[in-house]
Amino acid sequence: YAVFDCETTGTDTTRDEIVSLALIQLDPDGAETGRYTRLVRPTREIPAEATAVHGISAADVADAPSFADIAGELRERLGDSVFVAHNVGFDLPMLQHAFERADIDYAPRETACTLEAFRLLEPLADNHRLQSICERRDIALEGAHEALSDVLATAELLRVVLGEGIAPETIALDISAYMRLRSRGD
Repeated sequence: YAVFDCETTGTDTTRDEIVSLALIQLDPDGAETGRYTRLVRPTREIPAEATAVHGISAADVADAPSFADIAGELRERLGDSVFVAHNVGFDLPMLQHAFERADIDYAPRETACTLEAFRLLEPLADNHRLQSICERRDIALEGAHEALSDVLATAELLRVVLGEGIAPETIALDISAYMRLRSRGD
């Protein structure tokens, strides 16, 4: 598994850029086999609203490499592992667009989303934000919205899913059934 998280200049996956990323590689049993973290210098300004979320300013990344500078090494580390994120629907397109801008193709063979997994495991929970799930599961999350902290917590959530005997890449949330269950409370 390649567990990934990134902090960005915003939420538009086609326009915004990565300013920080973290990757933890896990074997099929959930044991860590590698770790990679980087600050990344974007080509655009980091808006104050984004800095307010993750705390990363232009000064923090002034001497950091560009994504293109680290893209080859990151792509190699991702290999053909199952790509895991707490919100694959955001992290994967953000990463793919960053790779695309660096002229590198990245399409993982399989993906797993801990957000969707916990919607399935805890359908009646008030919310499925990373911090909330971690609180419910007694998983430490220090420094939320910091790539390494978030990816460490996501890796722990992946271990919970694996401990339930679930291959997370096989989870397909039926959003209609999920919403029916939540709305009826049954």
